[in-house]
Amino acid sequence: MTCKCGHSGNDHVFSEGTEVCKIQGCWCMCFNEAIGENSVIPRHQKYLEQYEKTEDKVKYILENLPETRRLKNKDFVFFFLYVVDHLDTINNKIIERLTDPETIRRCRQLLVQHEPDKYGPTKEEFVYEKHLKENATYQYVMEKYL
Repeated sequence: MTCKCGHSGNDHVFSEGTEVCKIQGCWCMCFNEAIGENSVIPRHQKYLEQYEKTEDKVKYILENLPETRRLKNKDFVFFFLYVVDHLDTINNKIIERLTDPETIRRCRQLLVQHEPDKYGPTKEEFVYEKHLKENATYQYVMEKYL
């Protein structure tokens, strides 16, 4: 939303997470709808169309939509297919042009392995769960083959 209170330039400030002008004494509640040229929502699909490689698209999503970093693999794949391949309905034409889900998963896995701070999960519980799985796998392999 864009305020119509008439404050100019640097005087015009919004509270974080709200659309209320922070200038003391201004109780402006008139707003223009944030669509068209006033839009503050980035058009990620427009930028994703510029990339050819699946890896670049996955990297863009993980960098620019940090909430996707905490998604499980299956959820991330469906999100990718929805945003990149416009998967909203299923028919034979759409199925033929979809990106391979295993390619998406592997690209994400490689990015997270090489740069976990930049592309990995943001919540501590997911990091802890991942370490538990890695340790359990290591212990299983060591006990089986030693």
